[in-house]
Amino acid sequence: MTVTVAALIWCRSRFNVVEPTSINLALSGDISMNISQELMNEHQLILKILSNTHAMLSQSGAIDNDKFFLLSQRFIEFVEEFADDYHHGKEEDILFEALSVPGVLTHCNPVNQMMSEHDMARAALGRMKEGIDKQARAEFMRGFNEYYQIMQQHIFKEDKILYPMAEQNIGDAEKRQIVFAYEKFESEKGRDLLWEKYRQLARDLLNATQLPSELSLESH
Repeated sequence: MTVTVAALIWCRSRFNVVEPTSINLALSGDISMNISQELMNEHQLILKILSNTHAMLSQSGAIDNDKFFLLSQRFIEFVEEFADDYHHGKEEDILFEALSVPGVLTHCNPVNQMMSEHDMARAALGRMKEGIDKQARAEFMRGFNEYYQIMQQHIFKEDKILYPMAEQNIGDAEKRQIVFAYEKFESEKGRDLLWEKYRQLARDLLNATQLPSELSLESH
C-alpha cells in the first residue's frame, strides 16, 4: 500500500517536529550531532542529476543514439553506485535501523514505506537497464520517468518528514553512534571520489542540455 504525503505529514505532526537545524542547535550546538544534513546534501546531488537527465531526455530527438545511450549508461551507473548503493545503503544499514529500534518512533513509523519506495525505485532502475540493453529509447524513458517521479516524492518525504522525526526522536548517544557509522561507511565506499565523479556527471549532463545551473553541488 502506498502512503500519501498527507498521511506522512500527519504522522510527523504527531511528534510536534521542528526542523533539523533548529533541533541540532537546541540540543547541543554541535554540528556533528546532525544525522540528516549529509543525507540531504546527497539528495541535492541526486535531484540535480535527475533534473539534468530529464532535460536531456526531453530533447532526445536532437541527440544521436551513441550520445543518448552513453549518457543514459552513466546515469544508470550513478543510480546504482551513488543513489542506491551509497545513499540508500547508508539509510537502510544505519539510519533506518536506528529508527526501527522499539520505542524510538512510538506513534507511527514511516521506515517501512521508505524501504518500499527504495524497492520501487530499484524496479524502475531495472526497466531502464532493459531499455539500454535493447537500445530502446522509449523503454528507457518509461523507466526513467517512473524513477524520476518516485524519487522526487521520496526525497520530499525524507527531507521534510522522516529526517526531522529522526533528529527529534533519536538520543544524543545514539546520534554519536550513527555519525561514527556514517563515517565508517563513507570511508569504505570512497566518499570523496564518488562525489567528484558524479559532480562531473552533473556538469556533463548540463553541457549536453545547455541549461543554466540551478542547484549547488557543494557538499557541506
